[in-house]
Amino acid sequence: MCGLESMNHVRFPVDSGFIEQAESKLGVRFPEPYRRRLLRRNGGQLAVATDEIFQLAPVRDDSNVERLRRTWDDVVRQTDEARTWPRFPANAVVIGQDGCGNLLVLLPDGSGACGVAVWNHETGRIDAMPHDIFDGNGVD
Repeated sequence: MCGLESMNHVRFPVDSGFIEQAESKLGVRFPEPYRRRLLRRNGGQLAVATDEIFQLAPVRDDSNVERLRRTWDDVVRQTDEARTWPRFPANAVVIGQDGCGNLLVLLPDGSGACGVAVWNHETGRIDAMPHDIFDGNGVD
């Protein structure tokens, strides 16, 4: 688990307006299952098919000081940082990390849809995840 135990776990709902702001900044529409999860729990942990656990990045919520403090390291900031790394796909959007450097990403396909994948930071390999990844895979 490479350090996830020390990560800040954000687990409160978020207003859809904050999700739309993140989508606008990133130029992508999040998949509906991911949007529904954010609306219920802005962040938290997610188990994926590779038996890894990812800390999901929240969307920035500046509705009060406490929420802003807990969401400053949001999907937009994490994506901007990752796009400076070698081998990181230029159009990918970071939605989570495993604490070891691997990232859970959305991959827009140009038609408005996004696939979900794990990007390996050591090899640049991208492994597609099932479309139902957000359905009942929370561990927190």
